[in-house]
Amino acid sequence: MTKQPKIICIGIVLFLLNSSLSFAGTTGAAFLKIGVGARAAGMGSAFTALSDDASGIYWNPAGIASISEKQVMFMHSNWIEDLKYDFAGFVKPVKTGVLGLAASYLSQGDFQGRDENRQPTSSFSAYDMALLVSMAKKTDYGSLGANCKIIREVIESENATGIAVDLGSKIQYPDSKFSFGLVLQNLGPQMKFINDGYNLPLSLAA
Repeated sequence: MTKQPKIICIGIVLFLLNSSLSFAGTTGAAFLKIGVGARAAGMGSAFTALSDDASGIYWNPAGIASISEKQVMFMHSNWIEDLKYDFAGFVKPVKTGVLGLAASYLSQGDFQGRDENRQPTSSFSAYDMALLVSMAKKTDYGSLGANCKIIREVIESENATGIAVDLGSKIQYPDSKFSFGLVLQNLGPQMKFINDGYNLPLSLAA
């Protein structure tokens, strides 16, 4: 096989591997699927195997193991209507590896309340947020990383709280230009809102 077909085959394989696998079933906390970072967005979210800056806390926690200095990132996005999304991440090398801290916040704005007769009442707000703690460490052929996250969703006076973990790995042989990433995101128990339980948006990306 000549060099050009080899490159084409590798490209096709990487394209297929980059597709995220979403597990079927009713899920909530959809804001956890909102990507972060202009760089990753510009690459069509194909960031699992790269993940080499503070946004890696979201994409693949194993990737932050390659960061050698403190790093901070902020993101703010104005969506349609009153939807606003914010993300902040901090990464710092420590003796045991690389530590990461992050927070995401989705504001859904204000809503007009209605009573049982559909008459206007006072307005109320809704928001979703998550707090993340990450740890990553280099290995002989790449790195391993994990996130622990606390999730909270609020609508008026009702709320739901949950916990989840992300498990990530990144393989890159010394002096190689290629890397492979694998991450399992939002692994955790059901969240319960009022009387209804729902699954987190569990996903596997490579």
